[in-house]
Amino acid sequence: MRNKIKKGIRYKKPSAGLESMATPNQISSTRSSLGLEGSTGDLYQIKVELLVPYKKQARKMFDQEEINALAVTIKEHGLRQPLTVMKSTSNDSTYEVISGERRLRAARQLGLNKVPCVILQDVSKANEIALIENLHRIDLHPIEMAEAYQALLDTNVCRSQEEIAEKLSIKKSIVSETIKLNNLQEEIKEYLLSHNVKSRDLFRKLLTLDSLSDMKLLLKIDQPQLINNKVAAMKSASILRITLSEGAYKIQKKAMNVLNQEQKNLLKEKLLEIINQLA
Repeated sequence: MRNKIKKGIRYKKPSAGLESMATPNQISSTRSSLGLEGSTGDLYQIKVELLVPYKKQARKMFDQEEINALAVTIKEHGLRQPLTVMKSTSNDSTYEVISGERRLRAARQLGLNKVPCVILQDVSKANEIALIENLHRIDLHPIEMAEAYQALLDTNVCRSQEEIAEKLSIKKSIVSETIKLNNLQEEIKEYLLSHNVKSRDLFRKLLTLDSLSDMKLLLKIDQPQLINNKVAAMKSASILRITLSEGAYKIQKKAMNVLNQEQKNLLKEKLLEIINQLA
């Protein structure tokens, strides 16, 4: 009975399409020597040490708290979204990260050796991909957006402000207003970035000023004399207030900004005395 059943079985050769789906992709020895180890379709596992930031990256500031939160997510669920990279134009053994630098920073923080990547073959599209992806992020600083808008024009990704607005689905007036921030002096732009200043009203006022000193005055940068005068004029003031409300401490410390360094040092001594009393 068994022999009859065996004779009735026919083996059919799998189709070319099925063989293609079932056959694992191979990576050439050249790729392996560059750090590519294993692939799935268009995904490659690339060593973290071979990945460097994209030279024309629009984003200048990275929120460490966001990186920490992303690292927690990656540790729990894995790195689900691959990075987009291209061969470095200055170093043949490295890859520039077109999109996914935050994921890369989080992966490094976790001590991962390799991360999944998609290698961009059309290098001419790299700048467009990096700029457009960053501009779709709501946490991009206006100064970074202004530089990214200008880069779209300079690289002919977009030929006009109207085209930028259409590509990003925003009003042309917003593009025009934002791109004017490029007219600010570098020192002012760095201050706005490092202090995360995003007030549109303040931007408008800055753009009406011509001199760096007037801009600094508006932003209250480097004004020790004004601060000292304000402190000297105070006969009595509440510098630091700590309130216990419903089991939680609330601290009001804005007035500390008017203290000069000598006064801050004295306040620090007094606070340390109080802390030692709590021990």
